[in-house]
Amino acid sequence: MTATGSRSRSGCTGSILHQEAPYPEPGLLRTRLTSILAQVRRFMKSHRLDEGALENQYNRVFETILYNPILYRIVQEFLLFIYDLLDQAKNNRESYRVDAVEQAIRYMEENFHNSELKLEDVAGFVGRSPAYLSSLLTKKQGISFRQLLTSIRVKQAQRLLRETTLSVQEIADKAGFHSANYFNKIFKEKTGTTPRRYRNLKK
Repeated sequence: MTATGSRSRSGCTGSILHQEAPYPEPGLLRTRLTSILAQVRRFMKSHRLDEGALENQYNRVFETILYNPILYRIVQEFLLFIYDLLDQAKNNRESYRVDAVEQAIRYMEENFHNSELKLEDVAGFVGRSPAYLSSLLTKKQGISFRQLLTSIRVKQAQRLLRETTLSVQEIADKAGFHSANYFNKIFKEKTGTTPRRYRNLKK
C-alpha cells in the first residue's frame, strides 16, 4: 500500500463517515470495509507485519466490522488500526536501512585488509544494490563508501603502528593498501603526519 494508496483508503473510509441521507445500507458498508481490510491484509503480508500485536489488532478490527452494531465505532477502530499499521511500516523501513548500514560497516571492518574490496562486494553481502548502499552510507555516516573504508584502514594502521613492531610495508599490506607509498600518502592526508613519525610520537 503506497502513501497515495493509504490516502485513498482513508478517503474512502472518510466518505463513509460523512454520508448524507438517505444513508447506505449497513450491510453494504460492512462489505466495503471488509473489502478494504482485505487490501490492508495484502499490505501487511508484503511488509511482514502479519504477526504479533498488529495481527491481533487486525483480527479485532475484522470482528468489529462484522459484529459491532455502531457504525461510527467500526470506522473509528478501523482508522486507528490503519494509523498504527502505517507507523509500524515506517519504523520497519528505518530499521531495515539502519541494519543494512551496520552490516556493511561490520563487513568492511572484517575485510578491510583486502586491498581489492569494492562497494559491489559489500553491497552483495548485505543484499542491496551498490547505488542504494552507497546512498545509505552517505546518508547515515556523512561520508562516501571509499572515505569510510579508508578511515577504517587508517585506524587499523594506527593501531598496528602503536601495538606492533611491524614495518611500514607490512602494516600497509595488513591494512589493505596497495603499496607503502600510497599508504604513506593517505596516512599523512588523514593524520597530518607520516606513519614513522606517528609511531615515534606514540612511543
